[in-house]
Amino acid sequence: MFYADWTKHDFIEALPKGGVVAEIGVAKGDISQDILAIARPRKLHLIDPWRHQPVDDGGLDPNNVADAEQEQRYRDVLARFAGPIAAGTVEVHRATSQAVAGGFPDGTFDWIFVDGSHLYEHVLADLSLYAPKLRPDGLFLGDDHVNADLHKRMRFGVVEAVRDFLRASRWHFSALARFGVFVLARDPHAPAHKAAMVELLSRVDDFVEIRDPLARDLQSVGGTLPNGKKVFYWSF
Repeated sequence: MFYADWTKHDFIEALPKGGVVAEIGVAKGDISQDILAIARPRKLHLIDPWRHQPVDDGGLDPNNVADAEQEQRYRDVLARFAGPIAAGTVEVHRATSQAVAGGFPDGTFDWIFVDGSHLYEHVLADLSLYAPKLRPDGLFLGDDHVNADLHKRMRFGVVEAVRDFLRASRWHFSALARFGVFVLARDPHAPAHKAAMVELLSRVDDFVEIRDPLARDLQSVGGTLPNGKKVFYWSF
């Protein structure tokens, strides 16, 4: 695994262009817009129930807003991507990721961005259910792989879910950024993965290679700078 000060845009820039992509967890569609503009997929599936999740832990996630705002977000996404939807480039699925997983044939996607519910069981289900839906050289892109105190208070379980998914599968942890963006690869020797890593490593002056990351206790440390900016970094 390589660790460096990448941005989410760096990761999207590095992933295959012109493919079939899914985004799990859409919210207002900001990342959807970046995927369309940067990765230029021939098909982008947007998956989100756009409804409040009435569970104690889920209520701690600031993105788990009330149903009225969820409805407005859904309508705004339909309006925002009206052109690509009409052209068939974007397809919107208003449902949980688990509910629609069975509708996609195995090997459908070139890569999938996982950023829905951050609860452990939901992240693990997304990775497990959608791994077969990726091509043999497919990649997972994810977010919020952070276990700083703030994220623990919100009951985020991304770190533990990724760890347990990797331990139970033959997937590999390829890259991790300072703010918790990550890439997982089914086959680290696949051309698509090699090209992505070359592109990522060319974007930074310094990086760290971490051998056997699952054998380490990855702990992120968070803090707030005097200007109010929140920062997170990892200790290994």
